[in-house]
Amino acid sequence: MLQPTCYPDTSDADRIAAITALVQQLAAAQEHKAQIIEQESTLKEALRGILGTGSHRYGGLNISITPNRRFNVDLAERAYPREQHPDLYTLALDPKKAKAHIAPTDYAALMSTVGDPRVTLR
Repeated sequence: MLQPTCYPDTSDADRIAAITALVQQLAAAQEHKAQIIEQESTLKEALRGILGTGSHRYGGLNISITPNRRFNVDLAERAYPREQHPDLYTLALDPKKAKAHIAPTDYAALMSTVGDPRVTLR
């Protein structure tokens, strides 16, 4: 496997070949990842259907099947209206609204770089 370096002592053709190999390896890895994700999804679906909700132990491993719950903001807002429970509510800047109303150059100046740069293959 090629190492991610700049290849400073190689010709342009060698550099292009090395980068092409890296891109092809990334494409293969992404395809393999997609297959694994699909397999994982299929296995989880089968286990949900067979075992049902609860904790189970098979093959020396514990498996838990639990409902995937999220806080329902709409339901909470109806049950606890802002007028009667102002302590539950906050005002916060909405990034999507900000992008729609702030000039692009000003918005760009408010951006921060986080983590590693994205690598996208299409």
